[in-house]
Amino acid sequence: MLIYKLIDYLLLNACSVRSAGLYSGKAGFALTLEELSRYFESDYFADRASDLLEESLLMATEDVSLDHGLAGVGFVLLHFIARECVEVEFKDLFGIQHKSILRTLESGDISLSSLRAVYYLLSYYRLMRESASLELLQNLMESHAKALVWQLRQLKNHTNFLVKSQISAYLELYLSVLCHLDGLYSPSTELLQSYGEAYLSNKLQSSYFIGVSLTLLQKQFTLPPILSLIAQQNLLRGEQDIYLKSLDLRVVLHLLLCYESINEIEKRDKLLLDLGLYNPTEQSFIRLFSPRYFRPGYEGGIARYLLYLSQAYGHGVPSEQSTYILFI
Repeated sequence: MLIYKLIDYLLLNACSVRSAGLYSGKAGFALTLEELSRYFESDYFADRASDLLEESLLMATEDVSLDHGLAGVGFVLLHFIARECVEVEFKDLFGIQHKSILRTLESGDISLSSLRAVYYLLSYYRLMRESASLELLQNLMESHAKALVWQLRQLKNHTNFLVKSQISAYLELYLSVLCHLDGLYSPSTELLQSYGEAYLSNKLQSSYFIGVSLTLLQKQFTLPPILSLIAQQNLLRGEQDIYLKSLDLRVVLHLLLCYESINEIEKRDKLLLDLGLYNPTEQSFIRLFSPRYFRPGYEGGIARYLLYLSQAYGHGVPSEQSTYILFI
């Protein structure tokens, strides 16, 4: 079966990869193998996952990001501790690195990297329950909301398409993160108003992913009624702009998760069927790879796909992180 070939490929590359991080390093492989160990009830996969996590912790890096640096390694360590896969004190093992991450996040950096790092703070707060980490998380979300408001208010109808696409991608990520905070941070009224005005004046195109996030946020918070209409328009028009032939594996998995999150199971199944992913052949699978991503890695490669399979068809009690791991 193809899945066993993919696992073998993953294990082979996990031995030789030289980076520590989540997206293309040992931490990402460890995360996937830990989930696969539950799917297959395999002690071997569990042992390899622990080995890779240990190796990632021993690798020196000045990068503190969630994508390729320390926050990604810490995120996986927190996952292992929450799952009771390792018996360690987080601060004893990762205390110095944690302080380095906090210093960077407290420096006022407003980038997509610092926004993704909110997931690290969320995992840390859930395990440690330290108010300082929650306060920093909330401050980061507030800073990014203000940055988005400023960008949205600078938009004109004649603004360069690339700039508009970058703002949409930033907003997509922000709203997706917000959906997973379980009410620890409330949506910015100013941001939602600014986005609504920009969208209704046709300064931004529809986005299926923004529509999904707005739909999910309506279940958690009382939002302005107009956002219900905007969410529906994004879902309808955004989906029309999705072209199957242009999708890479990362986007496909994101789309499958979105369908599941708003209970559009028929659309999920149709997408799997259209892309030949119910019983994928090597050919149907390989054509989804993007040259932008490290093929065996977690960012947009085999590790992410295997993690999706283990969560979609696995068994056992999911961890709190399981609800958002694949959105990172």
